[in-house]
Amino acid sequence: MATEVHTAVGILFAPATDEVKAWLKERAYKKFQFLNDVLLKDTPFLLGDKPYGLDYYLSIILSWRNYVGLDLSNYPNLAAYADRVVSLENVVAAHARMDTSPTHVTA
Repeated sequence: MATEVHTAVGILFAPATDEVKAWLKERAYKKFQFLNDVLLKDTPFLLGDKPYGLDYYLSIILSWRNYVGLDLSNYPNLAAYADRVVSLENVVAAHARMDTSPTHVTA
């Protein structure tokens, strides 16, 4: 996940020309296609029927799509997965905690 999906999506935060951004997005979409068609084809989570740390990690990476202009509409298994993970009780609780008690401190 770190070397394939994280780098493919994370690089989109870097400044680049529109041409380069389009190429980088296509690269990210190829990773999404694999996740959609292979890893999430028959299972609710990456490793089976229950979530593991890898699922939470991918969920964070997928949350970046809103900031870098990636769309999951062509990847229904991945889109459903993303919704499934952020709906987990512990993820909802973590987000609520971050909203009321952020860990960062401004000087």
